[in-house]
This record gives sequence, structure tokens and C-alpha cells, in this order.
Amino acid sequence: MLSRLLVATLALVAATAAAAQDSPPAPAMFLAPEVSTSGGSIAVGPDGVLHAAAASYGPGTDQVVTWATCARDCDSEANWRRVELPVPGAIATEIAVTPRGAPRLLIRATAAAGAGGRDFLYAECGALTGPWAPEGVPESCYDPSGWRIVRVTGNNESSMGDFFEYLLPYRTFALDPAGNPRFIYTDSNYAIEPDHYGAFYMSCERACTDPRNWTETNLANQRGYSTEQFTRPVLTIGPEGSAHVLAWVYAFEPDGTDLPDDLYYYECPAECADRGNWSRVSLVNAGSGSYPSPTWDLAIDPDGRPRAAVFVGGGAEIEGIDYSLVYLWCDAACTGDTGWAGNVIYDGGYGEAPDLAIGADGRPRVAFLTDDGLPVVAVCDAACETDESVWDGVVFEDESDMAADRPTAIPFTCDGELWNALSPRLALGPAGELFVGYDVSVEARCLYREFQRPEITFEFHEIWRGVRIAQPMLGQ
Repeated sequence: MLSRLLVATLALVAATAAAAQDSPPAPAMFLAPEVSTSGGSIAVGPDGVLHAAAASYGPGTDQVVTWATCARDCDSEANWRRVELPVPGAIATEIAVTPRGAPRLLIRATAAAGAGGRDFLYAECGALTGPWAPEGVPESCYDPSGWRIVRVTGNNESSMGDFFEYLLPYRTFALDPAGNPRFIYTDSNYAIEPDHYGAFYMSCERACTDPRNWTETNLANQRGYSTEQFTRPVLTIGPEGSAHVLAWVYAFEPDGTDLPDDLYYYECPAECADRGNWSRVSLVNAGSGSYPSPTWDLAIDPDGRPRAAVFVGGGAEIEGIDYSLVYLWCDAACTGDTGWAGNVIYDGGYGEAPDLAIGADGRPRVAFLTDDGLPVVAVCDAACETDESVWDGVVFEDESDMAADRPTAIPFTCDGELWNALSPRLALGPAGELFVGYDVSVEARCLYREFQRPEITFEFHEIWRGVRIAQPMLGQ
């Protein structure tokens, strides 16, 4: 397996992994400071306009998705335009921008029917995508009536399947070079006939607000009553329209022969609605654990070559890389046994929830979290796909920066206020500008004493949550 082939490289550089430095605070703001929001996402259009989206958050208030744009000086509230879209049960958003500059959203929401399930909603405005479409953000997008939102599909996984949905990012939605939407999701629904188990690649070529125009392709092998299980699949699309997926898979061969439970890379060069056009390879064993949790991302460089960022959990097969951030690359034969190599770029618990982006010049950038929940951005500008790579990283905000921007009152019975970043999302501007969006959770330690019992107990409670957007200056 490929994980064995990476042993020498990863072990060699693990001891010299970089260390992120503190820096002056980056220009930053909360997308909607008056309300609680979560599940945010960002993207930059071809015109350099920054797009952001987030779901309203909290029992009984999760009824709205906010979409907003900013053309310059995006740490100033005055430079943003917003619209609120009615979406009952909204949980999280993913955003992409067409080649002409129009926004597209994938919205994850509580299922309108069926306990415990999730609906996947597709939203668009400015439906034209071809060369005849106007450039820039259509003015109709700034009115809720200019949007069309449709349920494409849904799942009914167990509650444990969604345990991390407010803690870890989803990177499942992308557009092809023509602006056609694709996404991937998992399901394990035995309440319907036939059972619906697997990891499903969804694609649409035209009129995508009609659910009948979407095609579902199951990437999971099935044998008898057994189906491969996928964890947190990541989807990205290449510059020529190829599709690429990275996921932890409890895997077996089509004939039922067991395979290692590893992180697998999937690739389809074209016609990806046909399952026969997909191939895969075991990439690396990413360890285990729930906090910090193994997480990963996948990006394609301008030449169509895949790169991955993997935060390894505990008990990894390769000695010495537990709780490290690993950068992996492949230049050819990427579903073969010898195509991939990699090195450790951060260790000591830095690296959870990485979001990897490759600039137009082919240089990698990655956003992630420190071991105490602060946001980091790191860049490599030379020899990035060699053992001589040099990464420069900064912690660009700390708790006091976030708290100063939005002081949050906590109950008088609570203390120990904590501000934690979650689920960083990275977007690159046309000139290499870095934008990072992330959820911020404000928690406090609340004290309790029961009647006629002298001991005092405590629990941590979330007081507020919001989506924050920053522009680190590193690497520009």
C-alpha cells in the first residue's frame, strides 16, 4: 500500500516540521455580528469579489441563509452587500462561483421529513453560465426573489453520522469549468426500499434547479448486504472537468476481499456519472480519534495534478506523525501504487481541519487550527513538492482579537470565557490574496450547586457562535 511507501519521506522530515509564528492581527470582521451564525463558507469570483455565506444558528432561529459580497476593504461593514434567503432548518453552507461571477450554494439543512435526516439544497441566481452570461455578480442576486432554491436529495444517517457537523468543515461542493454543479454526500438509510447506502457523487449539466436533471453515482463497492463506508468525503474538480475525491473508507474489493481502512484518493478524468470511469488508491492511514480529529482536504493545481493536506490523528501506522499536518502530492499515475509522496509540515498538534488551496502559480496555501483552536495560515513558495520545502505560517488572530470585535456577555454564574475558531475555509484572490473564513464559538464555564449539596460543579456551555472573515497578509 502507498502508506508504506511514504514511511521514509515522512519519518525523515517529521523532526524538522515548521512552527507557526504569532503575527499582528489580520483585518477581520464577523459576517453577521447581531445574530448567531454557523457553517460559513467563502469564495472569490473571477472579478476578485469576495463571496460569503452562512446559516443562522440556534434552536428555532435556524431559518435563514445569509449570502454577502465585498469588492474591497472587506474588514469594513460598509463595504458588504447582503441578502437573507429563507431556508428552514439551515445548518451549513458551501459556496462556489461560476466562471462569469455568479454564486452557487449547497445548503445542508434538517430534513423536512424524516427524523435525523439531512436535506441537500441547491441554490442559484443568475442562471446563465455560458459565454453569453453577463460578467460579475448579477444584480438580481441581491433580492431573495432572484434566487431559486431546490431540494436535490437527502440522507437519513444516524445521529452519530452528524456528530461533527458543527465542529468540522464540509468540503463537498464544486463547479466544473462550465459552471455546472457537483457535490458528494453519504447515506446509510435502511428505512426505505431499496436500502440507500454509499457515497454518492451528484452531477448536473443543465437546468439544475430541477431535481430531475441531477444524476447520482454511487462510488461505494457493494457486496451482498455489505457496503463500503465513507467518512467526510472531500470533492474537487480539475481545470479540465476531472473529478477528484478524498475520503476515509472502510474498504473492500468488488469481490468482497477486505482492504485496509485508509484514506483513499479517487479520480475520474471525464464522464464521471459512469462509475466505471472512477479509479482509486489507498493514500495513507490517517490515524484515529475524535478530538483533535483526523481531517483532510484536496486541491488540484493549474496543471490538473492533485495535492492533499492531511491532519493525522492518533495511532497512525507511520511512526512519529501522530497529530501532524502532512502535505502530499502526485504528478502522474495518481491511482497507481507509486504516484504519491509527502512530508510533514507542522507537528505538535497543529493542523486540524486543513483547507488547502493552490494558486494560479501552483504554490500551495493552507489554513488550519492550532492545538488550542486558533486560526493559522501557512504558505510555501519554493520546492514545495520536495523534501526541501519551506513553509511559513502565522497565527493571525487570538482570543482577544475576536472578543474585542464583538464583546459577548456571559451569565453571571459563568466564568472562564473561551473563544475558539472552527472549520477554517481558505479562498485565494486573483493576485494571490488570502481570505480565511471560520466559525467562532464562544463558550463559558458555568457553575452549579444543587440544593443541600455543598459541592460546586461546572459545565461548559456555548454562549454565542458567529462566522468570521479575515485577510491575512502572509505570502502576498
